[in-house]
Amino acid sequence: MGSSLAEKLSIINRLNFFNPFTPAEKQQVASEDAHFQVYDKGEMLIRKGSSDQSLLIILSGTVAVTEESGDTVIAILRAGEILGEMAFLTDTRRTAHVVAQEPVITLKLDRPMFESLPATIREKFKDRIIEKLVARWIRPTAR
Repeated sequence: MGSSLAEKLSIINRLNFFNPFTPAEKQQVASEDAHFQVYDKGEMLIRKGSSDQSLLIILSGTVAVTEESGDTVIAILRAGEILGEMAFLTDTRRTAHVVAQEPVITLKLDRPMFESLPATIREKFKDRIIEKLVARWIRPTAR
């Protein structure tokens, strides 16, 4: 992603997901240049059955979570939402397709990157993932 560190920080600072993070922690996340990814409208972020186990945080844009055929939309996710958390947490294969509905920017967290982060940042990511999962269980249709 060709955006400057200031642009990335601006995006991160707008998202409630990162509210618990200190300015220094946000700066460290924003500096992980290779893990910011841009997807065009119609591009697949996640393919059902793939073994990629990265967690994606949507920084901007909207995605559709669909069944294999792509005809049935299971959920629409927007900036601040996470996807791929089950594969990330449980080392399992992807359970659905995820397609960009418009240009999308994500922060992609894979295991090596996640493990290289300081423990305080890892704990905050884990807390936010748990909060998102609990919210989905409480309000399964409000995804």
